[in-house]
Amino acid sequence: MSLNQQEQEMLARLRARLLQGHRTLKEEYGAPAKGTPTGPGDAFVIDAATRESMLNQDPQSAAVLKPYVAGRDIDKWQFGQPSRWLVHLPAGKMNVDDYPAVRQYLETHRAELEKRPGHQKWYELDGEYASESDTEVQPKIIFFQDAGRPAFALDRSGAHFAHSGFSLPHEDYYLLGVLNSKLQRFLIQSQVEESGVEAGVQQAHLEVLPFPVPLLEHKTMIGSTSHFCVKLAGERDGFHAHMHQEIAQHLAPGGAASELSERLLGWHLLDIVSFQEEVRRHFGAAIAQDMLPSWDGLLREAKQQLSIIDADMWRAEQQIDRCMYEMFELSEEEIELLNSRY
Repeated sequence: MSLNQQEQEMLARLRARLLQGHRTLKEEYGAPAKGTPTGPGDAFVIDAATRESMLNQDPQSAAVLKPYVAGRDIDKWQFGQPSRWLVHLPAGKMNVDDYPAVRQYLETHRAELEKRPGHQKWYELDGEYASESDTEVQPKIIFFQDAGRPAFALDRSGAHFAHSGFSLPHEDYYLLGVLNSKLQRFLIQSQVEESGVEAGVQQAHLEVLPFPVPLLEHKTMIGSTSHFCVKLAGERDGFHAHMHQEIAQHLAPGGAASELSERLLGWHLLDIVSFQEEVRRHFGAAIAQDMLPSWDGLLREAKQQLSIIDADMWRAEQQIDRCMYEMFELSEEEIELLNSRY
């Protein structure tokens, strides 16, 4: 449903007011940094199985295989264990011959890698990426516009991230909470809509986000509540990982979570009938009839536990939004419009 003219004008006035008269994200925290360019077809990005194979052939490969995340790997607040890895060979820093398993893998992409512009060697990351930077190895807030909505996540693992993302080298829960608020989401998305959705979020859209000087009570509340959200996100990820392991251990032929289909990874979206159908389709064998009640009970109990976490997260995010509305002195009408549209 499109906005009516009155709502459009109100949002335009709100946006203009919020983007004026305040210090900006760039002034307060610096310009967001771009991620690592990974070459044509993400040639330098490998999955867990490929990494394991390299390490089995040559344990020294571990020195140049770094955790890697892209937009689909994160949600708001934080992300779980990386499922992909970056072959980290900065230009002029390393010799691929020192890592024979890595070289063997990259040889399969050599033809396309040699066609790249720049002066980097065929096996090196793009020349514009000179070395591992402080932004990547220290705690940071990573941003992607995932599935059409902004998502900021805290990383303490030193992960590299896709070139389509941005990061700020700060382990600052107040900053994280402000960025994940509904108000900042409105400002980011409205800028994208104005400049053209096809281009997506640009660095300039983030740099101008407003950061007024907060009252101590607001900064404390947003920081502590953001910290709680990160904790809840970790519990949610851990709960999903536990369920994936349970499903894999009892139903997958090899007992590995990597064998699960996308639908089985999304177990919380399935009822017992759909779950049984997916097990049969993916593994070629159904759950034994006498075990169905146990699986039905497990799924129901797990969904209930997950709903408790999600409800706590919703309440915490609402608290952050209320603090933001107070900081920016929004009217009840403006709050109602934002809550109904974002």
